[in-house]
Amino acid sequence: PMPWTADVVPLQLATIGRRLVLIAPPGEFTTMSGRRLRDTVRAQLLADNAIDADALVVIAGLANHYTHYITTYDEYQVQRYEGASTLYGPHTLAAYQQRFAALAHALATNASVPAGPTPTDYADKTFDFLPPVVVDDGNFGAVLRQPRASYSFAPSLDWPLAGSADYAASVAVVEFEGADPRGHPLNSTYVAVEQLSASGEWLVRLTDADWSTRFHWRRRGIAGSTFRIEVHLAPYYVDASALPVRLRVRCFGNAKSLLGKHKPFSGTSASFVVQ
Repeated sequence: PMPWTADVVPLQLATIGRRLVLIAPPGEFTTMSGRRLRDTVRAQLLADNAIDADALVVIAGLANHYTHYITTYDEYQVQRYEGASTLYGPHTLAAYQQRFAALAHALATNASVPAGPTPTDYADKTFDFLPPVVVDDGNFGAVLRQPRASYSFAPSLDWPLAGSADYAASVAVVEFEGADPRGHPLNSTYVAVEQLSASGEWLVRLTDADWSTRFHWRRRGIAGSTFRIEVHLAPYYVDASALPVRLRVRCFGNAKSLLGKHKPFSGTSASFVVQ
């Protein structure tokens, strides 16, 4: 129902003063193909006296689309990963060089450039093999697995292997009754790791955006869900100036009713000590 790759490719070129040129293509250039594209654009802008001789020319991809790789003609012949992923054939780089040289000349001479064809919008033609979220069921936010009472700080910022002694000692694992995150995705975090301050306040130290946390969802039964949260207790991520450190783990989500309404929920684990 849809083409495998784009048949309309957007290209952008910008200069900042006479010292910086930004080439914005929609694909990944190899080292050599990128060097040749930069040389082409630099040569055209220098010929038009639009930049200084020592101007920096940068490829700023991937921009506004994705067309996989762009190799040189010779790299394409080898057909390794990058060459085999250059979807428009062995002369793809030459086509980019030609079009970006034209854009560079137009930019330097303040000439107008036709907008070209509009990329096709396939938003209403996509399909999903996953069934939709019909309803969530459970005691949302209830703790299914509490953390241990105490842990040790991890000796390294690297995650230990699951099942190892270091994992057991320095990774806190908490499980909650949750809901399918696809039903009504949050615009904020699903996870918060909070630290008890000297004033008695719980302060957020980690979210699901941190390297030190892992958030897993799995289906339980027909409509139930489990949130499994792992916290790697590396001292870099918390305030370890005063030991011991007391932490707790919280979860957040939205549960969908049979009528299609979404209800926010949260859950909070027991606190634990890290030292």
